[in-house]
Amino acid sequence: MAATLKPDSDGAERLASSTIRGRRAYCLPRFYKNNAVYIRPLKLEDAHISYRWRNNPKIWRHTLSKPDRHITVETETESLARILTREDEKRFAICLSDNDAYIGNIFYTDIRDGEAQLHIFFGEQRLGGKGRAYSAVCQILDYGFNTLKLETVYALVKEENLAARALGKRAGFKRILEYSSGQAGANVVRFVFTKLMYEQKEHLGMGNSEIRGRGAPLPA
Repeated sequence: MAATLKPDSDGAERLASSTIRGRRAYCLPRFYKNNAVYIRPLKLEDAHISYRWRNNPKIWRHTLSKPDRHITVETETESLARILTREDEKRFAICLSDNDAYIGNIFYTDIRDGEAQLHIFFGEQRLGGKGRAYSAVCQILDYGFNTLKLETVYALVKEENLAARALGKRAGFKRILEYSSGQAGANVVRFVFTKLMYEQKEHLGMGNSEIRGRGAPLPA
């Protein structure tokens, strides 16, 4: 996925977006070290794939919520139609760069007062490795801090969810709180990532080093 650097209005260099198989995609900066996935806004027709994920208990065993009934393509479409109108949420599909396959979701909920909650899951679980989750998180952090102008992003993770905890650590999130959730039936860890941490490139493991370029922002 080739890209070129060009300056944006605030003087920071951003990667120009490219087209993958005729579709508009958003390029990862070279220092993300992985351009295997890109994220795009979720669309209604994605329900024809995601409804199958809702019925897979393996996907939800470590999450704080899960479907409480069998999901059909019709009910998934109706639910997604409602979700996509919510002003306090921004939802994206995670797609493979080489063939545009839709493999998971990443999204913000509870967007208010400069803060948002981050969620991520892979419906196609066999494709969730090789740094793809990390790349998707880096992209949505770019979007959150550059386009939504967030000050804080947080994630709530079950203590037992080792994969999610490892992803949070790799992406530079700081563990600040642990509490017991009766609803989830588990201990929950709160991870936080701030605008200052983003500017210092903590998600890239770079600290205060001078790294040029960031991913091109998705549309608001």
